[in-house]
Amino acid sequence: MSSIFLSHSQNDKSLIDVFLQAFSGTTVRPILMEYEKFQNPPWNEIQNKIQMASALFVLLGNNLKSSDYTQNWVSYEVGLADGLRRQIWVFEDINNEVIFPIPHIHHYLMYDSNDRSSLNYLKQIIASYAVNPVGAIAGLVLTAALVSNPIGWILGGLIGSKVGVPTRPSGVNLQCGYQDCKVQFKFYNENKTIRCPSCRRTFTWR
Repeated sequence: MSSIFLSHSQNDKSLIDVFLQAFSGTTVRPILMEYEKFQNPPWNEIQNKIQMASALFVLLGNNLKSSDYTQNWVSYEVGLADGLRRQIWVFEDINNEVIFPIPHIHHYLMYDSNDRSSLNYLKQIIASYAVNPVGAIAGLVLTAALVSNPIGWILGGLIGSKVGVPTRPSGVNLQCGYQDCKVQFKFYNENKTIRCPSCRRTFTWR
């Protein structure tokens, strides 16, 4: 089973509930460290969990800036995910702007916690990280019967693992309009004027 690491404040209970609901019905497991039992030092277990995960989701909530402790852990988790080459997503409720800069991200989605279609879109993104184990085995076996190159077998298994898995939305490739930022990311909304998820300054794209 594939998993996604959630970087957030444990005090944002309603926000966490929204995402747990979005994960329900999928085969992707959310990793929430405050509910996990791990031995000290905690950074070691966090590193292991992010290494196991397919992506890291940063959930922007009201309590994210409530303490230096929370901010430092979120920054640490984002840095780890980047170093491990995991996809970094930033999610922000369109009804609740949170000014919390994330230095490096790959995807940015503004969702509407009051709109079912918006939450279904969120579920589709989560489900796109699922893995089909039967398809993976079938793809590996079929490829092994056709080619002798082990790399080809691996590719066949990877392709097979995505059979029947929902397609991830493509998004729009954007770059922050400020010269001292220029962070590139995929954006998943139609809003033409947004705050850059990295520097949190407003810019307009076409």
